[in-house]
Order: sequence, then structure tokens, then C-alpha cells
Amino acid sequence: MNKEKFERIVRFRMPFDKRTDNPQTNYGICSFGIVFILKGKKGAVQVFMNTEFFLPKTINEYLNSNNHYWKNLLKDTNGKDKFPFGCWDVGFHSKKKPSYMEKSDKSKCDILDCGYCYYDGSSLRGNKDKLPELFFEKGEEAIWKYLEKYYAEQFPEENKK
Repeated sequence: MNKEKFERIVRFRMPFDKRTDNPQTNYGICSFGIVFILKGKKGAVQVFMNTEFFLPKTINEYLNSNNHYWKNLLKDTNGKDKFPFGCWDVGFHSKKKPSYMEKSDKSKCDILDCGYCYYDGSSLRGNKDKLPELFFEKGEEAIWKYLEKYYAEQFPEENKK
């Protein structure tokens, strides 16, 4: 059995504050994030983890505000500090169109060498699979093992006769 070689990619998404009064250009605020990407022959899989690390000016706004949104941003429903790490996405980038997707689902992709991909992901799977806890308890290598299993699910080996 020939094991596929993978490329491991780690990307950081810096926090931002892109709020404007215009709803068409108001991109809100976002915290620091880390994306683990495992790239193979058929496509790539990724885990996108977020943190509660915001720009200092947005944290100061939170600390000095009575705004309901800000009060809930870093606290859970019981008023306790949230776990500082979550998972926004577990997904795949495929060169081949999955059977359930429409043709229009193809989009530009800076991960696959073909320039485009079919992307799908789950915003719930990473937290359901407890990936933030896995990362903190077992480290980066555990995320890569998780992604190898996820890759095998998304891109199963074709039956050879």
C-alpha cells in the first residue's frame, strides 16, 4: 500500500476591525485565526480555528461598553470567560466536483495548483469533534492526524482490481 505524500500548510488570519456605516462594506470585526491545511493529489482539507484574540482597540471597546454584543463576545451565557479557542470550519477543497454540488459552486482557490476548486465545509464539525481541546491537549500533530483521516473520508481510494 503506497501512502500518499501530503503538504502541510499553516496560515494565520490576523484580527481586524472593518466596521463601517455602509452595510455593503461593513465587514465587522474578527479575531486572530489559524488555518491548518493538508494538501494531497486530489485536493486539500482544512481546519480553521479561531481565538478570542482581538485588536486591542476592540478589546478596549468591549471593556468600556454596555453594548449587549460586546458583553457576550468574550463571555458565555453564564457570564464566565469563554474557552479562548474555537473552530469555525472543517472543510475540503476538491479539484473534482462532488456529485451533490452544482456547477456554479466552483470558486477561485489559492490552495490548489489548478486555480479553482469546489469547496464545502462544516462550521459545526470542528467543535463537535472537539478540535480546540485536541489541539491544546495533544498538539499540532494531533490536528494533522485528524486531517489525514478527514482527507481519506473526502477523497477515498478508488477500488483497484
